[in-house]
Amino acid sequence: MPHVRAFVRAVFTLLLVSSFAHADDKADKAEAAKHYQLGKRHYNLNEWDEAIAEFKTAYKLSPDPVNLYNIAQAYRLKKNCTTAAQFYANYQREEKIKRLRDSVTKVRKDMEKCAETEKPEKSDEPLPIPPLDPVVPTTNAPPVRPAPINPGSPPVATTGENALRTSEPANLDPNRNRRILSYVLIGVGSLSLLTGVSLSFKAADFDGQLDDCRTFDDCGVIEERKLQEDADSARRGAGGAYGFGGVCVLGGVILYMVSRKPKADRPHNVTVMPSRGGAAMSWTF
Repeated sequence: MPHVRAFVRAVFTLLLVSSFAHADDKADKAEAAKHYQLGKRHYNLNEWDEAIAEFKTAYKLSPDPVNLYNIAQAYRLKKNCTTAAQFYANYQREEKIKRLRDSVTKVRKDMEKCAETEKPEKSDEPLPIPPLDPVVPTTNAPPVRPAPINPGSPPVATTGENALRTSEPANLDPNRNRRILSYVLIGVGSLSLLTGVSLSFKAADFDGQLDDCRTFDDCGVIEERKLQEDADSARRGAGGAYGFGGVCVLGGVILYMVSRKPKADRPHNVTVMPSRGGAAMSWTF
């Protein structure tokens, strides 16, 4: 009994600690969401320093990689290429979704290239006042200047926690997942149809054995009943496999046709026209 009480006490303590940890985690996430919203407001007002501070606080409370991306975006629009490239790299290291990691590769490389020509941070010393008259250069060669940075327009806000993410790449096929699902459905349906064929052969074999028993009268009642039950069970299984497989294959084919990329001269088109006694539907894929 002492061992049982000690075990119950340990389990109760573990549950209590886990509940407190869960409560603390929820509180941190709620606080992080507040700082994220504040950072978003500053971001939309082009207040980059304030937005960066809020996003950093949100990340410290709840390490969501989207905050690293938003920090990088703010530094990019602030024209700090070196720090922006670092945070884009941090985001790609922490983001688990490959599609999102790949979507920032180009802008990270642009920031790294820009950082090679970026001027060092300005010091607090006052700059010399230039003369009013233009200075004539000693040579005819134009002065070397770093390439201008095109920050572009701020990313389009969406909804949810990823509101400041950029949109998906233009070459990303939105119907790719549907086509993958259609392949899965067709594959599963084909396997189910093959299973139905196999069960049909089994049912035919049981029927043949049953006919032999009845013809030659060399089987007992129990064996004959067992062959009849096996034949019926195989037929039911074959019917179910045919039905399930047919539905999966048909659904996969329809989903594939709908999710195909339309050609320029042959777009997807579905037309429903009323007719006598009902309606007629035509489609082009």
